[in-house]
Amino acid sequence: MVRTAFASIMLLLGLAMPSPVLGDCTCAVTRMKGGWCTECKVGHLASVRVESESLFEILDAHGHHINPATIRCTSCAIAIKSEGFCERCGMGYVDGLAYVSMLTYQIAKGTPLDPTTIACRKCVTHASGFGWCDTCKVGMIGNVAIRDKRDYEHASKAFEKLLIANETAKKCETCALAIVTDSTCPKCKITYKDGKKRPTADP
Repeated sequence: MVRTAFASIMLLLGLAMPSPVLGDCTCAVTRMKGGWCTECKVGHLASVRVESESLFEILDAHGHHINPATIRCTSCAIAIKSEGFCERCGMGYVDGLAYVSMLTYQIAKGTPLDPTTIACRKCVTHASGFGWCDTCKVGMIGNVAIRDKRDYEHASKAFEKLLIANETAKKCETCALAIVTDSTCPKCKITYKDGKKRPTADP
């Protein structure tokens, strides 16, 4: 049901659904570059292990090809040319691909690193979570290095939401999806904003 809803969103946005990758375990690759291992049924995104396929799909880890001619939003048209992010539509664009989450958009602009190759101890520590190093002028979102501080600030907020959603998915997957999309869980009737439950209005 969730996959069908995701497919509908992709269709409305003029995007293609990601093709499943078949074969042996790909965790060695996905842990580094991000992706879903169909053999182990687990995803990796910026060093975070994501066991909910629905959550991983909606984050749109690797983006989608688009036809700029089909884009009707003026802000998106500008963002495509500048590789920016349209706040109105919640879409970011990098290297001709569209990303439907701020986190994966920022990760796409960053550089995945093997933590064992990082010389700075502070950056190594950040690679196991997230943080900005004033000495190196780089922010780590998991194993992904982001060199623009403003981009890092956007990414870190989105990354915190992922961590909350990933933990929530163990109890309710649709709440997890609502957390990353700032929406309402249809099962629990809980509305989320910035990773937090919004106050429920009195009847």
